[in-house]
Amino acid sequence: REAGLNPYLFEMANIRDQCSWVHSAAHEVATRKSVELVKMAVARAGQLSPLEPGTLAVDQKGLVIGGGLSGMTAALSLANQGFKVHLIERTERLGGHLHDIHYTLEGTDVAGLAADLIQQVQNHSNIDVYLSADVADVKGHIGEFHATLSQKGKKFEVAGGIVIVATGAERARTTKFLGGASPSVITQVELEERIRGNRLSAGTKNVVMIQCVGSRDDERAYCSRICCSIAIKNALAIKKKSPDSSVF
Repeated sequence: REAGLNPYLFEMANIRDQCSWVHSAAHEVATRKSVELVKMAVARAGQLSPLEPGTLAVDQKGLVIGGGLSGMTAALSLANQGFKVHLIERTERLGGHLHDIHYTLEGTDVAGLAADLIQQVQNHSNIDVYLSADVADVKGHIGEFHATLSQKGKKFEVAGGIVIVATGAERARTTKFLGGASPSVITQVELEERIRGNRLSAGTKNVVMIQCVGSRDDERAYCSRICCSIAIKNALAIKKKSPDSSVF
């Protein structure tokens, strides 16, 4: 660069780090590898083209894909800083999984939180909300993205300088322990809905919660991080509504 050459016409064969140091006890093999690295670098150098740096204007709008808790929070964060935001949600309402959570272990008013966030988003002058909209295509680059949306059979384009993907997660399904095969086996989310609607089966005396189903095994060796607290909050809710029930 200092000599006036275009730096994008430079290619390096790093035979020190990739050969001399890592193969110090195998001189012959290291030499053969060095020759191959040099051959590859020479071949690639012959295909290089000079590039010139430049600047591009950044579209000062944001595209947020997903209208759940994370998407709404991100949209409000941008909008409150003065940026225009396109908030895209594939279902007919904002809120995502917030609508499936009715109480927390700490006693948070989830419904109130969801309603407040939705109202803030819908009333914000810097946020355009697109419900029942799918992202059919995204093209462009950092600073200038164009997303094609499909909404009610019509396709149109929105643009922004950044894209935030906040599409959330789906509940894992399993067939273990008669999951999906027995009406008596349900998920914690389904249990919470029944507790809230006073729809636990009459005469239910014993509730068994099996943790870590489908995780902490060869397929998913990790912990899901939320199951324990959800199980405890549902267990407490069951005991509050039905003190004679036993929860295992």
